[in-house]
Amino acid sequence: MDAQIFWKVIGAYNMDTWGLQIVLLLVLLVMFALSYTQKAPWAAKFALGIANLWIGLAFFARYGSEPIQKYFALPLYLLFGILFLYESRHNGADTLQSPPPRRPCFCCSGCFTPRLPPSGKRLSANGDTYYALSHCQSEHHGLCGLPAQEQASPCSSDSLGADWD
Repeated sequence: MDAQIFWKVIGAYNMDTWGLQIVLLLVLLVMFALSYTQKAPWAAKFALGIANLWIGLAFFARYGSEPIQKYFALPLYLLFGILFLYESRHNGADTLQSPPPRRPCFCCSGCFTPRLPPSGKRLSANGDTYYALSHCQSEHHGLCGLPAQEQASPCSSDSLGADWD
């Protein structure tokens, strides 16, 4: 997909729906708070269903201009929206739990690793440079890269602690 087309679609969507996006965000935050406090345990799944349906219908169905948006992303978001709504109804007693203490560190580490110098093989295609990241980086730091050849990972989940799932 061409970058100019992508940003044009995003711009049109944001200009037309910014007010509804604010209302939707506030509703989703309230629903997550209700779920986290266990006043309505089903609300987080319901909120995810509404968010996925919103993205599918309001963004991809209305503003999507490329085939990948109409024939791949739209059905995918609609399917996940329906699945989350189904889950909220049939497994509504599931509750949100606090993550283990070290999990936020692992989740946030992906935000900072692109700033580190890449380690891996340098690949070039069409004038762009890509890096084939080691298995450890792509698996545990959230970076997307080409996995290393099948070998024992230098950072197995055993070395990360018992609270890593």
